Amino acid sequence: MNDGNIIFSTYDPLDRQIILKSDTWSNHISKHSEATPDDIRLNIEKPVFILKNVKPVKDGSSELIVDETRQDYIGLFKNSQIQRLYIMKTIVEFTSENKGEVVTNYILRKASEIKLIGGVIYDMYKSKNS
Repeated sequence: MNDGNIIFSTYDPLDRQIILKSDTWSNHISKHSEATPDDIRLNIEKPVFILKNVKPVKDGSSELIVDETRQDYIGLFKNSQIQRLYIMKTIVEFTSENKGEVVTNYILRKASEIKLIGGVIYDMYKSKNS
C-alpha cells in the first residue's frame, strides 16, 4: 500500500491494519455516502460483524461467489441530522493477511441486504473482548 495521502490508519478487532486513502474518499465514497471518515474508522474499529464479501459470478448474474480479497464491516450509523439509525457497510480489500484498504462505504436501508453466504469472520456478540 502506498502511504501517501492517508486519511486514517487504524486497527480492526482482529488486529489488522486498515487505511482509508484520501483519493478513495474524495473520488468515490464522499460522493455517495452520508458517513464521515470518523464514522468509517469507528465501523472498522468496532464493527458488529465482519463478513466475507460476496459478488456476482458475472455481471447481471444472481449467482454469488466469495471474493477472497474483500471483507464487509457491518455496523450501525447514527445520522444526527435526521435522527435515524442506519446499517453501515464498509468494504475493505486486503493486500496481505494483516493489511487492508477501505474501497467503499455505504448505508444499507434494510438488514436483508446483508449476505451471510460467504461466512462470518468476526461477530461482536461472540467476541471475548466485547
